[in-house]
Formats: sequence, structure tokens, C-alpha cells
Amino acid sequence: MAQEGTLRVDNEAELERRVAIGDAYEASQLYLSQMGRLRQQGRFVEAEDVGIRGSVALVREGNASMATPLALKVVESLTARKAPVDEETCGRLSRLVAAFDKLPGATDAADAADSAGQKLLVSGAALKFASSQASPQASPPPPPRALLALHGARASDLAAAGRYGEAAKHYARADQPEQYAALVKRWASKGYAGERDLFGARCVLHLLASSSPRAAAAARRLYEELVAQGGLRGEGSKDAATPLENFLTLTFKLLLLMESFSVGKTGAAAAYGALLQSYRPALMGRDPKVGLLAQRAGSAHFGWKPPPGPMQGLMDMFKAK
Repeated sequence: MAQEGTLRVDNEAELERRVAIGDAYEASQLYLSQMGRLRQQGRFVEAEDVGIRGSVALVREGNASMATPLALKVVESLTARKAPVDEETCGRLSRLVAAFDKLPGATDAADAADSAGQKLLVSGAALKFASSQASPQASPPPPPRALLALHGARASDLAAAGRYGEAAKHYARADQPEQYAALVKRWASKGYAGERDLFGARCVLHLLASSSPRAAAAARRLYEELVAQGGLRGEGSKDAATPLENFLTLTFKLLLLMESFSVGKTGAAAAYGALLQSYRPALMGRDPKVGLLAQRAGSAHFGWKPPPGPMQGLMDMFKAK
């Protein structure tokens, strides 16, 4: 270990001791210096591990704000070396983000809010790195489970902060349809009464747009619960179903017919296409994204394909020749 006062300490036990006795700021700077030296030597993984351990040590002693620059340096290192977004890398990021849950004595509301805010900064940077390294393949491999866990953790933190729209996106990416549905039920009561049917339909179709059986089951439960609560009715429409509610009702009836083998794939695709055409004004008129989600749901569950445009039809004619 270097002489005291030279701002160079290579013994991590000594760094942790400094954090514990209250020299958190100096220790954080020394952690950053140690990371920098290791990176200059090309020892990126070791530098990142120092950053992770340092972040954990700082948060453990109640210094979340000083741990954040160190944690962000870890993400910066992963980005610089273009680390693969695999189970190992995402697992290390999950441990880094989870460290911010362990702020001791966070009974003080200000301390707890600060720790939560710092955690959101770190998880946001971690997921930005992951998306920047996403596979360019047309059919990329399934995401690592640790990456799904990262999305889930961020979704939970965003929901706790009242940022429901952002939370919903991360729950969808986390493959946690049950938590997504629970969030929607809490969120639905906070919107305008006249837009409840639009909001509910958008969320149900968002789940249904996934080909996952779990997501489809969660979509059906969410739809049934929203109907029971009047959550798909617009203002002043307590007795009459809205067009969007009718569309969803018929969509789930068609799913049941498919599951019971009463309707085949070809017939289901044709029937769903007719539904899209009949309810086009309701699906596209107020929010075109609802119509796009309905199309994705049709592709995922009914084998529906969008009709070819004029250019596609011309290309098909040439192929035939």
C-alpha cells in the first residue's frame, strides 16, 4: 500500500476501512483512481469488479450519492470495451444495481428518496448500455434472464416513484405480465374518465401483442377485471359497452374458439381481419398506436397478416412470372 496522504491506496481492505470510519469521499476518489489505473493497463474486468465492490461498500455505509459515480464508471467501462450483453455481464450489473437497495438506516424519507434516485440513475445507465449492444440480427436470441431482472427492478422502482408510463414499458420488457397488469389496475384510476376505455384497451393489447402464453393469460385476466370495474367504459357509458370494449370481447371469444379447436388458424386469421376492418375507426381514430398493437396481437395469436400494398402486389406478380 502507498504512503498515507499520497492519494494512492491499492489495498481494498484499507479503502473499506476508510469508508467505515467516515472518509467516504476520499475513499471514493481512491476507488476511482484504482479503476483508472487498471483500465490503463487493459485490465477492464478487474477495474469493473473494483467499482462494483466499492459501490457496495459505500452504499453499505450510507453513501449512495458517492457510490453513484463509481457505479457509472463500471457501466462506462463495459460500454468502452463493448462487453457482451450475456448472463454474466447482466448478472454483474444486477448486483451493482441491487447494492442501492441496502442503504442502512434509510428510515429518513430524504435518505430513502436519495438512494432510490441514485438507483434509478444507475439502472438507467445499465439498461442504456444493454440496448446499445443489442444484437442487430433480424431474429435475435432470447435476452439473458439477468437482463429481464434488471428491467423488472427498474419497473418496480419507477412504479414506486409514480412514473407509471415508464414502469409499464420496463414490465413489458421484463416478461412480467402479472406485475404489468397489477400496475395497470393502479394506474387506471388516475386517468381521465373519458379515456378509460382507450387506456384499458391499449394496455390489454400491449400484453396481447406478445406471443408469450403467460402474457396472453395476463391480458385476459386484466380485461376481465377492468370490465368488472367499469374500467373500459368511457364517461357516461355505464350501461353501454364502448366499441373498444366490444372489440376486445370479440377478440377473446375468438381466442377461446381457437383454443377449443372450433376455429382453425386460417379461419381465425380471416375472422380477426374482419374485426380489424369493422372496428378500424375505434382502433385508429383516437390513438393510432392502439390499432398497431391490435395488428401485432393478430399476428401473434391468429396468424393474421397485413394485406399487401400496391407495391407488394406488383412484386408478387413479377415473382409469379
